[in-house]
Amino acid sequence: RGLLKACLELLRRLRRRVDAGPFLRPVDPERDCCPDYLHVIQVPMDLGTVQRKLAGSSNNATQRYRTAEFVLRDVELVFKNAMRYNPPGHPVHEAASQLLDSVRRRWAALFEGPR
Repeated sequence: RGLLKACLELLRRLRRRVDAGPFLRPVDPERDCCPDYLHVIQVPMDLGTVQRKLAGSSNNATQRYRTAEFVLRDVELVFKNAMRYNPPGHPVHEAASQLLDSVRRRWAALFEGPR
């Protein structure tokens, strides 16, 4: 449980970043002007969904995280999806790349310790 609490704090800090805006809620193909999004991205994920699952607000036990590694997997999926859908050089692709690097560094510092 302590590891999941650390994940929640990491996620809260991540969500407060100014460049996290595009990743806070699910992509809506109509609202976000990307009608083919769900054809390109098979498993959509966003930071709001990760936070709800992490906080355990879901009534469905299968919608909660069992380990910190599953949290990392979904957070990485948010950014990998954005990088897959948006070409290099696109602001969303670039923000996703930077945030993914940041998450991986923080994750290593929190859970893997010094090497």
